[in-house]
Amino acid sequence: YDHGPVDAKAIGRALVANVSAGKVVQGGSTITQQLVKNFYTGNEQTLKRKIQEAKDAICLEQTETKDQILELYLNDVYFGHGAYGIGTAAEYYFGKSVVKLTLPESALLAAQISAPTYYDPVRKPETAVKQRNIVLHDMLRYRWITDQQYTEAIKVPLKLSAKQRNVNRPLPYFAQFVQDTILHPIQSDPNYKTYLKVFGNTVEERKRFLFEGGLKIYTTYQPQLQRYADAAVSGRMPNEGNPFTGNPESSLVSMVPQTGAIRAMVGGPSFTKHKINLAVQSRRQAGSAFKAFTLAAAMEAGIPLGKVYDTPNPVHIPPGPCGPSWSPHNAEAGSGGFMDMATATAESVNVWFAQLIADVGPEKVQEVAKKMGVVSYAYNSYVSVPAVCAITLGSVQVNPLSMTAGFATLANNGIHCYPYAIQKVVSWRGKVLFKAKPQCKQAIAPRIAASVSSLLQGVISHGTGTKAIIGRPAAGKTGTAQDFADAWFVGYVPQLATGVWTGYGYVNRNVDMTRAPILTSGQLAGLHAFGGTMSAPIWHDFMLRAVAGLPVRGFPTAPAPAGGTVPNVVGMKQADAEKTLVKANFTPFVRVAASTERAGVVFSQTPAGGAHATLGSRVTIMVSNGKAPKVPVPNVVGRTQAQATSILRGAGFVVNVVQQPDPDPKNDGIVLQQVPASGKRPVGSTVTIYVGQKEPSPSPSPSPG
Repeated sequence: YDHGPVDAKAIGRALVANVSAGKVVQGGSTITQQLVKNFYTGNEQTLKRKIQEAKDAICLEQTETKDQILELYLNDVYFGHGAYGIGTAAEYYFGKSVVKLTLPESALLAAQISAPTYYDPVRKPETAVKQRNIVLHDMLRYRWITDQQYTEAIKVPLKLSAKQRNVNRPLPYFAQFVQDTILHPIQSDPNYKTYLKVFGNTVEERKRFLFEGGLKIYTTYQPQLQRYADAAVSGRMPNEGNPFTGNPESSLVSMVPQTGAIRAMVGGPSFTKHKINLAVQSRRQAGSAFKAFTLAAAMEAGIPLGKVYDTPNPVHIPPGPCGPSWSPHNAEAGSGGFMDMATATAESVNVWFAQLIADVGPEKVQEVAKKMGVVSYAYNSYVSVPAVCAITLGSVQVNPLSMTAGFATLANNGIHCYPYAIQKVVSWRGKVLFKAKPQCKQAIAPRIAASVSSLLQGVISHGTGTKAIIGRPAAGKTGTAQDFADAWFVGYVPQLATGVWTGYGYVNRNVDMTRAPILTSGQLAGLHAFGGTMSAPIWHDFMLRAVAGLPVRGFPTAPAPAGGTVPNVVGMKQADAEKTLVKANFTPFVRVAASTERAGVVFSQTPAGGAHATLGSRVTIMVSNGKAPKVPVPNVVGRTQAQATSILRGAGFVVNVVQQPDPDPKNDGIVLQQVPASGKRPVGSTVTIYVGQKEPSPSPSPSPG
């Protein structure tokens, strides 16, 4: 108040002190200069910057009063513990608004400005109180307070309150993600150039503007959904983070498919203990949850919904796209046999999907997964989807945000929206510096998204994810890593997509547990470490509450499955018939029965060859066991030879006719006897019938000559 925007005497005094000391020990900037430095010129130690700082300080004092400048300064200056501004500091240290501060409390905060770490009232209460009393004495010296006020104020003991101590702490993992988005934007972010333009080209510039710029940052986070997420995780994993005596960790991400706005994020059990955000910075195997992207790639490649494969366990994939040879197996025994796409997806059959990716090609699956959003979205995050066939079984490195973003594309009719957490940034003057716009683009065709969603609904309704049933249309996929170190459930309703991962995310007791099999004890005792048993219940608990206020919506109707002509396989050997039907995308169903055909030959089929049927539907083939069937022998005694022959041949028998003379003319041409007379005989065996034949009349005796 006693000098202008630049204090020449103070600068000179500081210059002499610094030269004498051989280092910077004293500053000569006015409050106006410090404010300008924080907002505009930065900390660069150059003459050019100091000159610009002085110019800007002069301009500022021409437009703002001293009181206004002091207010701006107090609203921006750092008070320690992540608290910037007098209002935030009042809440952090005393749990009240700045207008309710007492004289001793106000003096304590003023005392911190010069050295917030040294005069920290939390860690150094005695030092802080001494400095407070010095400030009070200066106020008395300048007669800003009375003798009585001074005497009473210095006697007040330090009394802090932690009830509003929430600076950067209510959502530590989410807040860290927001902070990293600004400080360390990644080049693949559609807003990358905007962040540099708004916050600064260097990390130091962005850091200064973020922490000292008086910014108001509005995020996409919804407190209620975050509470639901925290409750869902803690309810199912009440003792996270110690694999030796407790439960594994879980991480959850929930986002709006139509915009990419992240609504909730559980990054780990304790930000105080673990700074790694498991939601965006972990590198986990996806297990069978990755099969969703194989399905999308297969349909994009033209493979029909009714695709059929045999499912031996293990299955041998010959040399080709999957390398020299590959023999994957199922996590569990499975039912085996020929299987269509819907059944294989619901039951998560590894050997079926191994054959599918061999036909589609791993490069295609990799391409589609990345288009759908399985990429990195954060600083110090690494996502890897190699072009190898094992990715369909989850041999990738992903995190909950990348997986959730990919599944959200299915919920949004094939449109991928880039996930984001910052909704708006406003300057201390009230100017909107940044406002998010959804960054969305078509990744896969809507018909493909609808078809995959129809398959993933079966996972929840009757497959491996039944513990995720929430009483409304929902789709999702379970995933379990081969070593049981990762358990996933990623799913969605049309308005919200959520991914849940469970496993060990950190090093505990100097042991790296990140690939350790999940142990189940306590509340989890007896559970198998599968995605359907570990993560699906967490997804269920969160989504049941998160979507309670949303209208119930179904998914777009998937295109009707394609149809085709059923091949005629009658007369083929069983193996050839099965190959023919599978190649035509029908599911063979074999029944062995007695037949006059050679053993192993198809003698009948339903539907018949030439019929039109839905691809993937069942075709029953009757295969001969090489033994003719036995059928009842019809009783044809008393019938004419023609009638009897017709009846017996119709029943499958060979007829042997023996003429038997009979004096009774009524028996002429009539079956008098048959052998065998009754019982069952093999089809094709002989039945002998004895047919009456009128005896010839006796020749007349010659006349006596």
